[in-house]
Amino acid sequence: MCDKKPFDEFKISYTNIQKIESILLRQNIKNKVQYKVWENDYRKVYNSNELNLHLYILHSVLYFLAQLFLSRYVLEDRPVPSCKNTSLQFFRKIQIEIKTQFPNKEIFDFDYFSPYFELHAEDQKYFVRLVGKLASSFFNLPIKNEYKFDYLIQSILSSSMRHKSGEFYTPPFLVQKMVKFGYKFGEKTIDPCCGTGNFLITIFKKILRSKNTMSEKINALNNIYGCDINQLSIFLTKINLLYLITSHITPSKFKLNIFNIDSLFFAENDGIAKEYLTAHSNQFDLVIGNPPWYTYRDLELLNAQKNVKKLAKKFKIKPSSKNILNIEISSLFFYAAREYFLQKEGKIFFVITKGVITGSHASRFRNFRGFKNIKIWMFDQKINNIFNIDFICLFAQKSNNLAYKSNLEIPVFLYTTNAKLNNIYLDNKITLILQKKEIFIPYSVIQKGDKVFTKKLIPKLESSKLLADGESYYKKCFHKGADLNPRSLIFVIKEILTDKLIKINPDDRVFKRAKKPWDKKFYKNNTVEGQYIFK
Repeated sequence: MCDKKPFDEFKISYTNIQKIESILLRQNIKNKVQYKVWENDYRKVYNSNELNLHLYILHSVLYFLAQLFLSRYVLEDRPVPSCKNTSLQFFRKIQIEIKTQFPNKEIFDFDYFSPYFELHAEDQKYFVRLVGKLASSFFNLPIKNEYKFDYLIQSILSSSMRHKSGEFYTPPFLVQKMVKFGYKFGEKTIDPCCGTGNFLITIFKKILRSKNTMSEKINALNNIYGCDINQLSIFLTKINLLYLITSHITPSKFKLNIFNIDSLFFAENDGIAKEYLTAHSNQFDLVIGNPPWYTYRDLELLNAQKNVKKLAKKFKIKPSSKNILNIEISSLFFYAAREYFLQKEGKIFFVITKGVITGSHASRFRNFRGFKNIKIWMFDQKINNIFNIDFICLFAQKSNNLAYKSNLEIPVFLYTTNAKLNNIYLDNKITLILQKKEIFIPYSVIQKGDKVFTKKLIPKLESSKLLADGESYYKKCFHKGADLNPRSLIFVIKEILTDKLIKINPDDRVFKRAKKPWDKKFYKNNTVEGQYIFK
């Protein structure tokens, strides 16, 4: 994946961004309604320290660049102007033409960046030249047009920002393999966290390349849905799909079922999109995608934390109290897909972190209540390095049987590739090779009251080599390290020993309301360097 500094690929310096910042600040941008709406909408996506004017500018560059893409590839292949002396009114014309040629597609259904049109003429020209400079490199990328925005986002948004919001973009070769396995022509399909639309793009291409009649293709395309909490991602997905379709089908004959909604906390949505999807609830044959990879501990908003715990309890996958911080949001998406979208016997196929089959925080997730025909794809380290996190692809079918599985056996397929994976976007010939197939079973299953905890999944052939099941003789000799959350600090009473060294003891005031097992006191009479003591 791309971990370059923003704009390195496209030779646009931070000086340019800083100048745009100063221009916008002179226009009092942070008091503009449009900026406040953007800030409020993206508070659900990013933490407050990432939600700033710099990000707003990056989003605006993507927004206006996307319009140049529309002008070049969707509006009758017209050439894009040099942008040297072009004003933002050129983009107004693009918007009008898109709305005229594609009515009811709602491409421009948000208004975050209209303050740019209020800038002075010279400031507008400066910004347009910035977008034009990026466009020059963007259009010359040796990547298929439908994947360029995906690549660009990874280049201009830092990896730390994307990872904190759980945005791990799925490489095309993996998407193609999953779609080939999971999707059948004509199935009603939804990607509940579609990003820039990689899964939807691949399904659209499969439909358009099929030997079915045009009428059958249109019906199949109209059965494909996508949604995402990120408005800009929805905007780019619509553009990618328009680009794919317009050369094949008359615009009025197909729908773009792409919605800006929260598919996890479904009840919190409002408007036409929610009504539309509610009318289609539990009617989907396939839910496919790559849900966000972050945990409860990454959530900044108290309301979001409460909702996550409430949803985990509803789906009966809430872990014990010591593991609450480790609840994986992707695990909630998996069960939410069954609750909101899948019809009887419907299929789900997700790219998801490997922790859901190994971590103690996912013990109740692994009960797979309401699922059957479970399959797991694993990958060697070469492929895992794409994400820098071990991941799996998890497939299952909806079942009406909510009983716990006493003899769970899951087929696991281990894949590798002979390709070098230097650039997953440039290499169109990357293929996955099956190394081996194994059966995995739970290490053990423990019942506590009405709750069942399915321990980590391990190869069945290795289970016979394990020690007898039971609590370790050495358990009392160990303790878990501290989870320092939300503050990465420990409160102590200090005693100065030298000009550099300080003796510390735990501050008793902190423990007055502490509950077990967090009432244990550590670091008694320990010596630390003074530079690590803060007031």
